[in-house]
Amino acid sequence: MKPYRGAVAAFLILGVILFGIGLFLVGDQHKAFSHHLDFYTDLADVDGLNSGAHVRVNGFEAGEITKMEIPQKPTGKFRLKLHIDGKLKSLIRTDSVVTVETDGLVGDKFLLIHSGSETAQLVPDGGTIRGREPVELSAILQKVSGTVDQANTTIVDIRTRLDGTLDSIKNTVDNTNGIVTGIRQGHGPVGALLNDQQITSDLKSSLANTRVVTANLNQVSVQAGQVMADFQSRGLIAKADQSIDNIRHASKGTGSGQPAGQRESHAGFRSRRQWLYRGGKPTGNALEHQYSNQ
Repeated sequence: MKPYRGAVAAFLILGVILFGIGLFLVGDQHKAFSHHLDFYTDLADVDGLNSGAHVRVNGFEAGEITKMEIPQKPTGKFRLKLHIDGKLKSLIRTDSVVTVETDGLVGDKFLLIHSGSETAQLVPDGGTIRGREPVELSAILQKVSGTVDQANTTIVDIRTRLDGTLDSIKNTVDNTNGIVTGIRQGHGPVGALLNDQQITSDLKSSLANTRVVTANLNQVSVQAGQVMADFQSRGLIAKADQSIDNIRHASKGTGSGQPAGQRESHAGFRSRRQWLYRGGKPTGNALEHQYSNQ
């Protein structure tokens, strides 16, 4: 009996040891023996989360959801209680954000806590972390589909307007080609001007005559200026005026009894003076001789 009892006792002791080791391993895996803190977050859409879903801090396994409170009104939000390992407390700040994420494309849902900034305060035990609503893949695809439809509509509209613009440009080019062809064939005043050699020759001749007339006018103007300058340099105009005044004084003194020869001399002087003002060009010596005779 004694050996049998000893074997049973050894088996029991070994079982207890194995149970303790297993309990320790399971508890360590679930962090049952670690110091934990409880935090809360509010979400209008839990996106398939359940109690017991994993909670991660910056991707590190940190705890789980221990409780989910259902809102009492349609506008309310689900309140989730998060059981988090106390060792990660320093990463959870007042500006941290909680989001719903998925393992892979079709994996399980979990909560991800994004650590805050160093300048923000720590969230106390029992505090609330701001939640960010999840974005459904279907909503994204719907928005993309709407954007693609709108882009297709815009492309069709642009193509229609572009076709109309190209047609207008083609018509304008055709009309321009027709005008140019008509001008080359001599149609219209412009075509006749460009293609009729007689008109071109007449225009060239007219321009040449105009240049000649302009040159002659310039020469006459120069000669007239030279004559007037010669008159002014010799003082002939002043002398002529003085002679006229002398004649007037003499005529007043003699009256009608003036000799015929003197009257003829005065008349000749007047006619010479008028000829001078009309543009005649006697030499300076001749004019001086005539004035000296007076």
